[in-house]
Amino acid sequence: MPPELSKAEYNVLHQLWRQSPMSVRELHDALDNQWAYTTTKTVMDRMVAKELLAREQVHGVNVYRPLIRRSQGVMQWIKFLADKVLELDRSEVLNMFAKKDLYTKEEMAEMRKLLEQDNDGD
Repeated sequence: MPPELSKAEYNVLHQLWRQSPMSVRELHDALDNQWAYTTTKTVMDRMVAKELLAREQVHGVNVYRPLIRRSQGVMQWIKFLADKVLELDRSEVLNMFAKKDLYTKEEMAEMRKLLEQDNDGD
């Protein structure tokens, strides 16, 4: 599993899961927040250091792509919601996500597998 994601990191990943790769400017413009451009760049650079994003140059511009899959990132939030907010079993929270058509069957299967692996490690 990747390290715990902050809300800012999740927001960046969420955009990159939708469209990737993106430059800092493209991502900054896509984010619906009040960050300064430099804040967006700083967050993305830290995510590269944490191995959450890959950075490469394309035509002289740095572009970024996620190094973790959407299912891995969503599982981080499911764990947080289950453990800290709702105080429910993680599988119950995962089932709430399964009721929505936001995730593919493959993503749901991977999230269930990640949940089982995580429960085996507890």
